Amino acid sequence: MGNQAKGRSKITTRKTRRFASNSLGGQGLDSHMFIEDLYLGIVPIQPLNTLYEVKLEPYNKEIENILIRAFPSYYGESRDLIAAIFGFIQDTANMLAYSGYAYYEIVYERSSLQSKPDRFYLESIPSLSLHKFCNKYIQIIPKEAIKFSESKRLIMIPSHDIVAISIPKELGGPIKYGKLLKQMNLLSKLPPEFSIQEMAFNTRKIGFDFTEYQKRIEITKAKTTSTFGWNSRLLWKEECLEFYLFYRHLIFERSQAILRNCILEAINETLYRTGQQMGFCAKMIVTGLPMVQDINKDIEDLLSGELSFEDAARVGLYS
Repeated sequence: MGNQAKGRSKITTRKTRRFASNSLGGQGLDSHMFIEDLYLGIVPIQPLNTLYEVKLEPYNKEIENILIRAFPSYYGESRDLIAAIFGFIQDTANMLAYSGYAYYEIVYERSSLQSKPDRFYLESIPSLSLHKFCNKYIQIIPKEAIKFSESKRLIMIPSHDIVAISIPKELGGPIKYGKLLKQMNLLSKLPPEFSIQEMAFNTRKIGFDFTEYQKRIEITKAKTTSTFGWNSRLLWKEECLEFYLFYRHLIFERSQAILRNCILEAINETLYRTGQQMGFCAKMIVTGLPMVQDINKDIEDLLSGELSFEDAARVGLYS
């Protein structure tokens, strides 16, 4: 059964609840930088260039207006479809980068229980609060969040009303990704306690080499993030060949393209499900952004010497 929204004539199917969550906190400096780099460059922030296009096929102005309001964004209500979709892709990539998972509830609105939904929107759900059980999801509300409300602690949501997105298998999947973040957090910690004490008391009993220690940390960071191709914001550019820097750049751009495709697939799956409920059939098409197959070709050309460093550096730059 739907819930009657206060002060509104619409009936909503929303079941999940919002609450303050610290599930995105606790990151070390290195993991924070990695997360930021992964999601911030996944789409142009202000896509004003006509090179980039987001279109609905087949085109329907009424459905487009619904979709502009359907996809949540950190920047608030969007002015057009491209801003809505690019904002949603970046926000979802942000959640995936922090935890490996992103969840949304599909919420429908209708005028009466007998009528078809005339609008839908996606409601973001804190990833740590949602758990899959058979063909349903259960949202567990923390005790402190229900202390001053009438909300239940356990909320059941049908799986067809949940959009579940996770780090793609091509990038290791969500479990391996979680291990990657833990490893990055460890690398952000201070040097061993004995070395700090030696420095504090100005003793030279052990002779701890901070330079060698930091070099090994940077090598470990490079190995840990090799699947994604992160370049640690060029902090170790003096320690490696120029070729390797551009190779990592292309791998990172491919990782973002894979993540972008994963989110776009989720968008189109959402359109399929909502279209069945609301009586429309549409697909979202995004053009102008780097494609995985094109970046794979760039990597092959770089390895064979056919792609210059200058051209490699341009891959993924939004003009």
